[in-house]
Amino acid sequence: MQTFDVAIVGAGVMGAATACELAREGAEIALIDQSVLPNPRAASVDHSKVFRFAYPDPLYVKLAVDALDRWRQLEAETATRLLTPTGALLIGRRRPSFEIKYYEALREEGLDAELLDSHQVALRFPQFDSNAFAYGVYDPSGAILHAETALRALIGLARQRRVNILEEEQVVEVKQTATHRVA
Repeated sequence: MQTFDVAIVGAGVMGAATACELAREGAEIALIDQSVLPNPRAASVDHSKVFRFAYPDPLYVKLAVDALDRWRQLEAETATRLLTPTGALLIGRRRPSFEIKYYEALREEGLDAELLDSHQVALRFPQFDSNAFAYGVYDPSGAILHAETALRALIGLARQRRVNILEEEQVVEVKQTATHRVA
């Protein structure tokens, strides 16, 4: 029986990125997915995903800043464009609202963010009805992550880093042994 330091179930963007990082650190990795890769039914093959720094918790903001550095490294390493900068707009129907926490967390980390009233939002983003909300938070770090392209780049990098990729394999049971290892 083959053994691994880490088995990752699900080879979407998160699973493949985790496999790449752990393999870079020297771990023996099994990346398991129930389908061929990229899995055509998985969320990671959607055309795009939103990338932003705006989160209500400063810890998540820090993680997003680190993630942007990692996405840029992956772009450079694979010579593939994965992110298209667009900015991100969060709108709130009334004050106070949770969107204010996004703004505060961004500012707490020293990042650019704009708190806009409904009139300012309507001037900059005329596609929105200013009567439908009270304010907006604009995060200039927002971008579109080209999810399927990113996943293909990650899978390619995982293969280069000798990750053991097991396609069309289902995990039907997980057992913990006496040594606290999963079998």
